[in-house]
Order: sequence, then C-alpha cells, then structure tokens
Amino acid sequence: MNTLLVCLFFTRRESADLSHRPLDWIIAIGTVGLSMALRPLPSENGAVMTISVIMQLIGIVTILGALSSLGRSFGIVPANRKVQSAGAYQIVRHPLYASEMIFYFGFLLGNFSLFNFIAVVAIMLGQIWRAVSEEKLLSKDEKYVEYMRTVPYRFVPAIF
Repeated sequence: MNTLLVCLFFTRRESADLSHRPLDWIIAIGTVGLSMALRPLPSENGAVMTISVIMQLIGIVTILGALSSLGRSFGIVPANRKVQSAGAYQIVRHPLYASEMIFYFGFLLGNFSLFNFIAVVAIMLGQIWRAVSEEKLLSKDEKYVEYMRTVPYRFVPAIF
C-alpha cells in the first residue's frame, strides 16, 4: 500500500494552489508518519481478530476505491489539484480519509495497546484537521463550493 502511495505522490498533478500554513504541513506529515509507527500486537481473541481483519480488509478495499477515484490529484498537504467529484467522491467529500479511519479502527481493535490507541486517535484527529484545511483551501474554487453543496458530508453519509 505504501508503495502505491509513493507512486501516486511522485506522479501527482501539479497544484493550482497549495497551503502555506506550517501547521497544515506538520499535521499532514505527522499523521502519515504516525501511521507507520503503529505496532502489531495481535489479540488472542479469535472473534476480535476476525472482526479486526474484516474491518482492515474493508478499509483497504475502500482506500483503493478512493485512490482510483482521486487519481493524480493525490497529495499529502492541502492543495488544489483539480476538484474530484466522481466515483467515491460522489458519496462523501473525503472517502480516502474515511476509508483510512475504518482501516485504523480495525487495526486498533485487533492490536490494542495504549500506544496504538493514542496513535490512532491522533491519526483520526489529524485526518479531520486535514479535511477541514483542504476544504478551506479548496473553497476558493467555485467548483468546490458547488461540490460541497452537492455532497454535504465529509466522512459518513447522512451523519458527518
């Protein structure tokens, strides 16, 4: 998965606008880095591990769907690389972050530790920050403002 992300990063579309706020960069890079620091500590409970693996698989499949919808507009820090509204982006405005949250929650369920709990909470808060920061930047584009009217939810349809 990380190899795919690196390939997408290096082949991404040029941005028309990019966040220059240091905190946006720190949180974006920190969130990605923290996700790589999670520690596998598999649960001995078979039912918990089964649910964990199922959630992680759902997360991976939906991550791949979101990435295929995003295409070359992939990036780490908030930027406008063309408003995406097709595929998974017809359902929620941030399907990649939502999919990652499913994956990380599934990981935490099957690999619970205080470190992993704190890291996953920090990752989820970081993803929310990133979504809000991206929306602030993208709201300068009238196409994105219209997209926000069409797709009102960030992560979960009819909820949030």
